[in-house]
Amino acid sequence: MEKTILLINQNQVLLGLTRRILERAGYLAFAAEDADGARILCETHEPDCVVYDANDFDETAIGFVRDIGKKGETPVMVVTGDPKDEIPALNAGAFDYLRKPYDIDILLERVKVMVNSSANRPAQPTAKRMYATAAVFAFAVLATVAINSSRNGGGIIDFGDEPIALGSPQFVFEEEIHVEYPQVECVSLPAGTDEAQVSLKNPEANECLLVFELALDDGGEKVFTTEQVEPGSEAGAVKLTKALDEGCYSATLYIRAYTPDGMFHIGGEEQSVRVFAE
Repeated sequence: MEKTILLINQNQVLLGLTRRILERAGYLAFAAEDADGARILCETHEPDCVVYDANDFDETAIGFVRDIGKKGETPVMVVTGDPKDEIPALNAGAFDYLRKPYDIDILLERVKVMVNSSANRPAQPTAKRMYATAAVFAFAVLATVAINSSRNGGGIIDFGDEPIALGSPQFVFEEEIHVEYPQVECVSLPAGTDEAQVSLKNPEANECLLVFELALDDGGEKVFTTEQVEPGSEAGAVKLTKALDEGCYSATLYIRAYTPDGMFHIGGEEQSVRVFAE
């Protein structure tokens, strides 16, 4: 019997993407945009686990996790971008938490652990879809993928079935997000200080965020990791792991691409570079 996953997320685009990722991995996923809709689905569908993407882990979210998670029947994982939410989530009874941004493989592994933890529960009838009579509308997903959805007043959403292919640890859409990796030959850093300004740039034509990480080839020591860089912008100020002596170093520049919201890792590239510290 297919294992069922309840997804909760106010962001309907991400809700649809996550649902299709899980369905491609062999799960039966259904979705709610808020705690009220999720409570209805928990009662009618008896999910094997819940993935709650809480953009704002407020009292409503805490109440839902406490009510569902502390029953000990349905494990709940809270997905959050704020480390301050993690302890309250666990205290409320969450089975686990996942910090954003994350790789798809990590999400799938955490879901597998939760599903296995509830494997001894009696089987319950499930429904493949929850349909509503509200108007159907379309969203442009990351400027390339359309999601068809219908919604009712209870916060229960149904998405269309556009294909999505899983990678490891990345995924691609039916029409890929445009990703261009800048070609870098050298990186200049100041010697004798752990603070630097770097001019590594995310090409303006990109539809993704980029993260740059520099590691020395001698020993593999990481020098810096930038924040997520918007298209058309430079990395700017970075904190070095240590001050470099004057000289020339061989290094590897790791460039990672993320969806425009910064949530999903969608690709990467490694480049051999020279580092000049002066």
